[in-house]
Amino acid sequence: MKYLGLCFGFCLLAGLCTVGRTHVALTYPPARKYALDFLDSSRTSGLCGMTSGFGPVTNLVAGSTFNVTWFNPVIHRGGYRIELYGRNGTLLQTLSPPETNENDNFDLISVNSQQVTLPDVDCTDCFIRLVRKANEWGPLYYFRSCADVSIVQGADVDCGPYGTPSDEGRCLCEHLYSGDFCQYVDSCWNHEDCNGHGRCVHTGATSFPILQCYCEPGWFGQKCAKESAMKSTEVNLQDKTVFKHEALHEDFSLYWRVIPDAEEVEIYMQVKSQTWAAVGWRPEGLASSCRNFPHVAQSAPIPARRRREASIEEPHQPNLDLVLPDIIPMTKPKDSEPKEHSDHYTEQHPLVDYREAYAARNLTASGGRLHEMDCTDIVIGTAVGSLSQVMDYYTRDRSTPRIDAFYGGDDSLTSAIGWELDGVTTIGFRKPIAADTVSDHSFVPEEMEVIWARGQQRGLFYSHTENGFDHGFWDILDELKYHGADSGQRGGMKINFFKVEEEVKDEANRQEAPSAPGCGGQVGFPAGCSSDQGNCVFSASWFFDTETEEMHFIVSSQQSEDDWLGIGFSFDDKMLDSDAVIGWSHNGGEQINITDRWMSSHTSPAIDASDDLYNKRGSRVGNITTIEFTRLADTKDSDDLAFTDDQCLYLFFPYKTGSVQKETGQIAYHEASPLVSPQPFCISQCKGWLHLSLCLFVVFHSFDILSNRCNI
Repeated sequence: MKYLGLCFGFCLLAGLCTVGRTHVALTYPPARKYALDFLDSSRTSGLCGMTSGFGPVTNLVAGSTFNVTWFNPVIHRGGYRIELYGRNGTLLQTLSPPETNENDNFDLISVNSQQVTLPDVDCTDCFIRLVRKANEWGPLYYFRSCADVSIVQGADVDCGPYGTPSDEGRCLCEHLYSGDFCQYVDSCWNHEDCNGHGRCVHTGATSFPILQCYCEPGWFGQKCAKESAMKSTEVNLQDKTVFKHEALHEDFSLYWRVIPDAEEVEIYMQVKSQTWAAVGWRPEGLASSCRNFPHVAQSAPIPARRRREASIEEPHQPNLDLVLPDIIPMTKPKDSEPKEHSDHYTEQHPLVDYREAYAARNLTASGGRLHEMDCTDIVIGTAVGSLSQVMDYYTRDRSTPRIDAFYGGDDSLTSAIGWELDGVTTIGFRKPIAADTVSDHSFVPEEMEVIWARGQQRGLFYSHTENGFDHGFWDILDELKYHGADSGQRGGMKINFFKVEEEVKDEANRQEAPSAPGCGGQVGFPAGCSSDQGNCVFSASWFFDTETEEMHFIVSSQQSEDDWLGIGFSFDDKMLDSDAVIGWSHNGGEQINITDRWMSSHTSPAIDASDDLYNKRGSRVGNITTIEFTRLADTKDSDDLAFTDDQCLYLFFPYKTGSVQKETGQIAYHEASPLVSPQPFCISQCKGWLHLSLCLFVVFHSFDILSNRCNI
C-alpha cells in the first residue's frame, strides 16, 4: 500500500502549478486562456499557438526578480528557454540563462521553475514565452506556452484577488493561498477543510494543489462535502447477476450496471496500480466539429507540414495563432463552487447557455478521424487506503483532462468511492444516464467509444523516453502525469453499457455470422508453413473492411522475447519515408507493446506523436509473439501513409529482426532485410467485383501468400 503523509494543522508550502497538464504549460505567470497545453510546433503556428486578448494578464514590477513556474507531465529530451516579447512579437530579452537551452541535459527534464529578472522598462502589452524542446521527435520539434503580462516601473506589488499588500511590500494571503503573489492554492491545510468527512493528504506533488482532500467512504467531491450512495468497499464485483464486466486489459477491468429507477449508470474501475486510474467515453460517430467546444478557431489556415519541420526560431505570425471567438461558452459558477484561483482576469467573458454550445456537437460524418482523447467525458480517481478522490473531467484534445468547471460545466457525479488494497486500486462512481451539462456525454443504448488509462509507477514503467525514474520523475504516484505509450498503460474499445448478456451470441454463433465485406491476405515464411500449425517463422494477415474503412492486422513471429516484430507500409519497395508498426513482449507476454512509427532514415524509426492504432492486443505463447491492431485506411495523420482509392501501398515483412530496449522503445537494426510484397495492396480492389482479382496465390523469395480473404 502506498503511503502519503497526512497534513495536521497549518501547512504553508511554496508550489508550482495547478492540475497536471500535458507536455508544458506556464503556471506563473498563468498561461493564456484557454490554457491548452498541447501547443506544439507541428499542429499550431505562431510564437504561442494561442492568441492574446482573453486573459489573464499578470501585473509585474519592472526590474523585479521572481520565479517563472511550469509543469512537466511528460519527459522530453532537451532544455528550455524563457523569453520576453513586446506587443508586436519582437523578442526583447531572453530571461533564462544559456545553459538551460542545452539539447541533451537530462538534469533539466524535471526542472519546473526558473528565477528571472525583468528589464527595468515599461511594457504594458507584453508576453512571456516558455519554449520546451522535445528532441526525441526531432531537433525542430518543441512545445510552448505564453503568458500575457503588464510590466510597469515603480508599481506596487500585485497580490491578485486572494492577497493584500503589507506595509513591507509583501503579500498577505487568504486561507489556502500561498506564493509570493498568493498565486497558488491548496484544497486544504487541515482536516477541517475537508468538512469532517475526509483527510487532508500531502500528496508530495510538484503541482498545486499539493494538499488535497481524500474522502472517507460515503463522501466525495473536492472537499468531501457531497454525500455518496456508494458507502462500502465490500462490493462483490464478480456477481454477474448485478454487474457486467469488460476486461479492458489484463490489469484493468471495468464493471458496470444501469440503475433504471435512479436513471444512473454505476461504474467501477479495478486496476493493478497504486496511482491514478481513468475511464472515458463518447458517442460513436461524433463529428470532428466537437473540437470546436470550447470554440477555438483558426483565423487563417495553418500551412500543412509534412513532418515536424517547424523552426524553433520561426518569425511571429499573429494571424496564424489560434484565435478565440467573441463569445466563450462558459457558464457562471454556482455560489457554492470554489472560485477560480489562478486566473487574474482584467476583463469579464460573456456567458452563453450550455445547451446552445452542446447542440453544435452533433453526430454527423466526421471530416477526419478523432484522436482517442478528443471530445471525451472522463472520470479520474486516486485512492490512499480507504480514502479517495474522484472527479469529473473532460478532454477537448490531447491536452491533459481538466475538471468540468474549466470548460464551463459542472461535476455531474452523483456518488463516488475508491480504495487501494495490495497494489490494486478500485474507483467507483455514478453518473446520470442523460447528460445535462456541456462537458458531459449521455450514455446511449448502443456502442460507445471507451478509453482507459493508468498512471506510471516503478515496475509498471512504459514511457518511451528514458531516464524518468532516474530523476524521480514518476515517483509521485497520484500526480496526473503522462500515462506512457505502452498498450498496457492506456487503450480503448467499444462498449454498449446497456447490452443484455442473454443477447450476446456464443463463440460458435459469432463464427457463423456473415463476414464483413472487404478483402485481405495472409503471408508466411518459410514457404509451405502454416500459421494454424504454428510452424511459420513469420506470418502476417490483413483485412480491409469496406464498411468501416478500417484495416485489421495480425503479425506473429518466432523470436526471442528480447526482439521486436512488426510490419511496414511504403509507396515503393524502399524503407525510406515509410510507415511502420513495431511491437514487443514483456515478462512472457504479460505485457505487449505496440507502437505507431515513421521511418525517415535508416535508423530506429521514431514513435509517432499521434498513435492512430486501436483495438491493440497481443500474446506470447512459447517462442511465438503475436500482435494485433486496427487503424483507419486513411488516418489523416501526416506521420502515417494512407491506403486510399487512388493510393496503393507495398507491405514490408521483417521476418528476422533485432533486439529492443523495452523502456525506451529503441530498436536494433534487423538482421535480414524485410521481404516486400511483389505488388502494392490497393483497397480500391476490395470494393465491388474488382476485389475478386485479389484471390490469387503468389510465391516470392520463399515467402508464401498463404491465402487471400475476399468477401462480397
